[in-house]
Amino acid sequence: MDTFYIVLIIFFGLAWGSFLSVVIWRVDDLRSIIVGRSKCPHCEQKIKWYDLVPLVSYGILRGRCRQCGAKISALYPAIEIISAVVALLVYQKFGLSWEALIVWLIVSTMIVTLGYDAIHMLVVDQVVWVGIALVIAYHLAAKSSDTSWLAMAPTLGYGLLIGFGLPLILVLMGRGKWMGEGDVMLGAMIGLFVGYPNIIVAYVIAFISGALFGISLLIAARKNLKDAVAFGPFLVLGSIVAFFYGRLLIDWYLGIGLVR
Repeated sequence: MDTFYIVLIIFFGLAWGSFLSVVIWRVDDLRSIIVGRSKCPHCEQKIKWYDLVPLVSYGILRGRCRQCGAKISALYPAIEIISAVVALLVYQKFGLSWEALIVWLIVSTMIVTLGYDAIHMLVVDQVVWVGIALVIAYHLAAKSSDTSWLAMAPTLGYGLLIGFGLPLILVLMGRGKWMGEGDVMLGAMIGLFVGYPNIIVAYVIAFISGALFGISLLIAARKNLKDAVAFGPFLVLGSIVAFFYGRLLIDWYLGIGLVR
């Protein structure tokens, strides 16, 4: 990949991630994204343009507001970094194409879901439904003329069934304490997006990373066993890995099994 395009894509990914951070914090009032200016949630002072440079400003300010010194959420640079990494992965896989655009928009809805769930422990249904519509558009755009829907049915059908069914079972068994209802539709969207067997990879990564994160919080005494941890962010990260590297991970795992 040309160095110039790498730098350009990383810059675009960081800038778009900065925009997605704004969407995450204002998803309950999307109109404010257009008519409002970014401001510190603590002192409510408007943020200067030079303090809005993706990733760079956060580092220069050491994660604090220039005006009042209040701590800036680490979610901002995290979203920007995730967005930049995904931008590179999308370009590497699809180049400049309609498929790349649709996949990028799908992942954008997932990143918004990740951020909002991390903050509010809630999955926004409207964002997920937009994601589902984009996933359907993606499969319509990606379907080649020599591939029938019947041939695609097992991959999409099993992906949707597992993606929707697993969190639904956990919601019913735990009566909403083990997993939230919003994760059911998020799982359905992701299952339809990554398909089968990648959906299994997504859930394995999500459960393992979620468990490790929960254990780390317990060790740091920031959570106790009764406190809930948002599952959506880990499912989103797991699905991104599964979409781009699912087959590779499955082949690697099966290869280990064959060696044994």
